Amino acid sequence: MSDTESPQWNSIRWIVFDAVGTIIYPVPNIIEVYHQAAVHYGSKLSSDEIGRRFSISFAQLEHAIPNSYVGPICSDDPYQTNEEMEDARWREIVGEVVADVECIDECYQYLSHHFAQPEHWSCFPDVSTTTQSLSEMEIRVAIASNFDRRLHAICDGHEELKAFERRLISSELGTRKPGLGFYRRVIEQLDCPAGQILMVGDSLDNDVQPARQVGMHAVELVRGNSNDNRATAKMQISSLIELRDFSRRAL
Repeated sequence: MSDTESPQWNSIRWIVFDAVGTIIYPVPNIIEVYHQAAVHYGSKLSSDEIGRRFSISFAQLEHAIPNSYVGPICSDDPYQTNEEMEDARWREIVGEVVADVECIDECYQYLSHHFAQPEHWSCFPDVSTTTQSLSEMEIRVAIASNFDRRLHAICDGHEELKAFERRLISSELGTRKPGLGFYRRVIEQLDCPAGQILMVGDSLDNDVQPARQVGMHAVELVRGNSNDNRATAKMQISSLIELRDFSRRAL
C-alpha cells in the first residue's frame, strides 16, 4: 500500500468488509458441496464439470435478472435485487449446473439450506484480532455483501462476526454490487460521509472500483499474495492483519 494512496486513518470512522472470500469462506468448498448434492440426486456429472458449469453460470447471472423471476423491473437500475430475485437467481444457477438432475427443486432446497447453516462457514483467522484492534482505535466495522438474508444466521452463529455492528446485504438494500447504487445505500445507511468510510474486499470489480467511484476509500484483499508480488501503486493487502498494522502505523 503506497503512502500516497493511503487514506488519512484518523479520518476513517467505518471500515466496511465484503463477506465471502474476505471474512468468511465455505467449508467444504462450494464445488464439493454441489457435487455431493448432485450425486445424491442422481447426477452423473463429474466434480470438474460441475465446477466448470458453476463458474460459467455464476458469472453470467451475477449481474443479470434471472429468467425465472417474474416481477416489476426497474430499468434505471440493472443491479436491482430483493429476496425473491436472489432466490430465483440461485435456482437458475443450480438448474444450469446440475441440469441432469430430475428433482431440481429438491436439490436446490438442499443447497440453499446447506449454505444457510453457520457450521458450513468458517471465519478467516485474522478476522477477530483485526476487529478487536479496530475497536480499540474507535473505528466501527460493518459487512457489505451480495449475500441474501441467510447471512444473518451465519453471522449470528460465529462469535467473531458479532463485532460487526451493521450488516448491509444487497437483497435488503434493494441493489447489488458492483452498482454504484449499492455503495450509495451503504453511505446512507451508515449516515457517514463517503470519505470517512473504507471498503475492504477481494474483488476489484465488485468491492474496490465502485466504492472509489462514490468517494469511499477502498482496499483490495489478495490473500496469500506476498509484498514482493504486489504492485505498490495499488491499495492492496494480503491479510486483514496487514490492514490493522497499516492503520496503527499511519495513526
